[in-house]
Amino acid sequence: MAGSPVGPDPADGHPALSGRAGGLSFPVNLEFFGLILLAYFLGSIPTAVIVGRILGVDVRRTGSGNPGAANMARVTGRRSWGAFVLLIDALKGFLPARLGAVALAALGSFPAGLDAWTVRVILGAAAILGHVTSPVLGFRGGKGVATSLGVVLALAPIIGLVCFALWALMAELTRRISVSSLAAGLAFPALLHLAPNTHPAVQTFAWLVPLFLTFTHRKNLLRLVRGNEPAIPSERLVRNFLGKRNGRK
Repeated sequence: MAGSPVGPDPADGHPALSGRAGGLSFPVNLEFFGLILLAYFLGSIPTAVIVGRILGVDVRRTGSGNPGAANMARVTGRRSWGAFVLLIDALKGFLPARLGAVALAALGSFPAGLDAWTVRVILGAAAILGHVTSPVLGFRGGKGVATSLGVVLALAPIIGLVCFALWALMAELTRRISVSSLAAGLAFPALLHLAPNTHPAVQTFAWLVPLFLTFTHRKNLLRLVRGNEPAIPSERLVRNFLGKRNGRK
């Protein structure tokens, strides 16, 4: 299908969702704006802060101070909590980008002049923006890595999985989450370039992702240049991942 980054789209067959709006000629409407706002506020839910409060820690005042999955794992000493925050933050991007166009078509309110891929990109971008500029946190937030991953998985699942695998590999090799995140962000447009019939909206989004992540990681990059970007202590990660049972014996 033209416009699909990695193969057939599950929305094929619907006149609006296949990129051919058919007889629908609605202007950009309240339903679409409502979904944009919903995606933004869904993205703005501070998962790490909420989980941290349940666990009795404030991720904004501990570790790196970033309300994200990596800092959650750091301050709790548990990879499992970091993975949980990563999953929820990724879903905040995946759900709007994957289901928003379907919802608009079901409501009969698909905006004129836009196809499904463009709608998905807009809704996914709104969720990422919400994560980074959360009104709940005074229009501050995380760095947008996990939520961006969710959007990438919604737009190009196979490429998204490859980017995630690269992120995990680089994290293990460099011990620096900032490096692994930027590497995965740069890999997204490079890999998408190899896919046939990629929609222009998805291509544009793909090139904006590494630029956006570079901006949100600007302080990390400065620390890397100065040589004082903190590394993930590998011994601690392995110990926390396997548990501390051996230490109790």
